[in-house]
Amino acid sequence: GLYHKEQRRYHDAVACLERAIEKGCQTAEIHMHLGDTFRALQRFDQAHEHLELALQKAPNSPTALNLKGVVLFAEGRVAESIDFYE
Repeated sequence: GLYHKEQRRYHDAVACLERAIEKGCQTAEIHMHLGDTFRALQRFDQAHEHLELALQKAPNSPTALNLKGVVLFAEGRVAESIDFYE
């Protein structure tokens, strides 16, 4: 999935990352990558869903918190996004 994401083949990346979850790989990192990939596809609800799952598994993850801010910013929710950058 990460290779596809790097190549900007986001739909393929989603398919691979979701397959990993189906096979039991429920790590914070997988959910962060899915959240970021959904952000790239402008599927913000799904991005938030996966970033929340990542934060449940790794509540102090700077990467997950930063990505949450990035998604909020991409949605135009600038004021809310600032909290995740501090």
